[in-house]
Amino acid sequence: MNHQHLFETLHLILVVTSCTLVLATSPALASPYDAGKITEESFEAKKTAGDKVYSPYAGRDYPDQVLFGDMHFHTNLSFDAGLIGTSLDAHDGYKVARGEKVISNTGQPVQLIRPLDFLVITDHAEMIGLAPAIQESNPILLNDPWGKWVYERFNSGAEGRMEAFANIIDKGTVQGINPFSSNELTHSIWNDFNQDCGSIQRARTFHRNDRI
Repeated sequence: MNHQHLFETLHLILVVTSCTLVLATSPALASPYDAGKITEESFEAKKTAGDKVYSPYAGRDYPDQVLFGDMHFHTNLSFDAGLIGTSLDAHDGYKVARGEKVISNTGQPVQLIRPLDFLVITDHAEMIGLAPAIQESNPILLNDPWGKWVYERFNSGAEGRMEAFANIIDKGTVQGINPFSSNELTHSIWNDFNQDCGSIQRARTFHRNDRI
């Protein structure tokens, strides 16, 4: 072997040895398993220590989109509201929620300063629609013995209205019975209400990012 070949061989051995020493003494590459099991406690400790985390939303325990609305709204279909003067129906309720102007029970114009994000109509199931049935002289109501009695008492003056209202409270809330001879009026009111809701859904105008 001449001197040139010997020099090249020794140089190659020296380079390989140096690379081996560097790999042997350098720190190992990080492994996702080296961190151990991540728990809620260790995550909170990391946050408390001021360490940055990848996701800024991790651990966030407060609402960041608060909605404002009315979860208890009665229309004229509820016997208690309707029989003491409430004239607004479901259409009017949703108009108010959307920020539109309506005429109140007292004849005053009413409009919210800003639309609601949601509205929940919570009319009573007991004797639903009794008030508008009395006001409209609904023939289904007048063909029912108890319905005719209530209608006549409400149209007989203040004392008759008080008597009829007390009877409604007793039967509808105290005894929990249905004084009508059939459910025909209830079915009629419910069908009308469903149709009204369908038309509201189709014809509604959206505000505030379509939340209503």
